This record gives sequence, C-alpha cells and structure tokens, in this order.
Amino acid sequence: MIKTGQLTIGELISFQSLTIFFAGPIKDLLLIQDDFQKMNILISRINDLMVIETENLTSHLKSPIDSAHNFPIGLKGISYAKGFSAKILNDINLTINENEKIAVVGLNGSGKSTLLNIIASINEISEGNYLINNQEINLVSLKSFRDGISFVVQNPYIFSGTVLELSLI
Repeated sequence: MIKTGQLTIGELISFQSLTIFFAGPIKDLLLIQDDFQKMNILISRINDLMVIETENLTSHLKSPIDSAHNFPIGLKGISYAKGFSAKILNDINLTINENEKIAVVGLNGSGKSTLLNIIASINEISEGNYLINNQEINLVSLKSFRDGISFVVQNPYIFSGTVLELSLI
C-alpha cells in the first residue's frame, strides 16, 4: 500500500503503534477472565463449607456395630453429585472384604478422593446402596462405623525429618 501511495510511512507507524497500544489491555482483560473463573470456584467451595450441617454421630435410633465387623463394605450402583452439578461418580459397584487390600488409581479429578470419602462415610451418596456388613449405612451409627475405619491421605506427614529430629526442635 505504501508503494501504491495509498498509505504513508507515518500512517503505517501510527497504525502499528495504536495496535500495540490496544493489544496490551485486551490481553490483560483475557487474563482477568481466568482469575475470575478461579475466584468463582473458590467462592463456590467456601459456600459449600458454609452450608454443611452438623452430623449426628450418636443417634440412638441407629444400631451400633462392632468396629471389628465393618466388613464386607459394599457399594452397589452408587452415584455422587455435589449439589446440582453433574455426577462425579456414576453407577459404581465395589465390594471390599476383610483383610483385602485395594488400590484406587486414576487421573487427576477422576473421583478417587470422592470415592474414598464415600467409603469413609464423609460424603453421602446420591443414588445406590452402601452396605456395611450387609446392613445399610444409614441404619448404622456413624460413630461406631468410624471407630473401625482408617483413612490414610496421600501426604500423611506435616513435618519432614525423623521423630528424634522433630523432638529436638
């Protein structure tokens, strides 16, 4: 366009300068959108914590179980959804027998922690049956059930070092 005389060198430089001048703020706006999405997720998680109801661990209507007889654990067609969102777990069937070791493996966000929280009766299922020793979980005292279950998280330590090193601090 400069060769044909339709555009001068000054106009070209002005156009490029204005393009750079406007491109920066547009890029910043696009990055802010990502921050707003992250903030929205955090606010949603805080709201979830604010509406948690206190559990009744010692209901006299629920039968206590001997913590030595928490097996088999049976999940039959269970599904789990948080609030009104899409299902995180759908139609899961699993039986864990006494002294059986299992590994729960999968990609990030595939529902491993959610499944373990359901087994530990931290999260409630939205569909299906959860059986402890062939008895529905909602008929069992949560306190007596949780007295007989262990939950080991992925990063079980708070401080690094040996017991001796930590006691000398």
